[in-house]
Amino acid sequence: MKLAREINLQRGASWSVTRRREAGVLLVECLIYLSVWSVLLGLSFAAFYRVWDNATRLRRSAADIARVLQAGERWRDGSLRPAFEDWVGAGAILSHLPGMLSPEAHAAVAAYHSARQDLASLLKRCSSGKELIQRGFEHDVALASSLDISACVPTLVQGRER
Repeated sequence: MKLAREINLQRGASWSVTRRREAGVLLVECLIYLSVWSVLLGLSFAAFYRVWDNATRLRRSAADIARVLQAGERWRDGSLRPAFEDWVGAGAILSHLPGMLSPEAHAAVAAYHSARQDLASLLKRCSSGKELIQRGFEHDVALASSLDISACVPTLVQGRER
């Protein structure tokens, strides 16, 4: 009997130690999972706010790009007449704006970078430049080809430039 009792105590003791050890391992596993979950949650919040901030900047940038790309003059029937100088001018402005560019804006920036080295000559040879020179405004064409001489950009407010 004594032997059977000792065997049962040893089994019970070992079962109790094993059970405590498993509970300890389970607690450690839970703590590890909770800490990993907390880190992932923090990273996802950081990513969310970064995306939110970029989306806000992109929305502002997209509005600016849309306004710049509408540059041109209107024909008598109200249709838009985009011109070389407007396209290159839009590219010059867009090249300084932050954010991602639409394909149209990217093309305008590429046109500006391509024309920048010989801008005065190109403006004198385009249709609008020839027309202005013919009317006696050659100085205006030369002024239009000057880069980075002013920090302000005119805006259209209620149909008038400001």
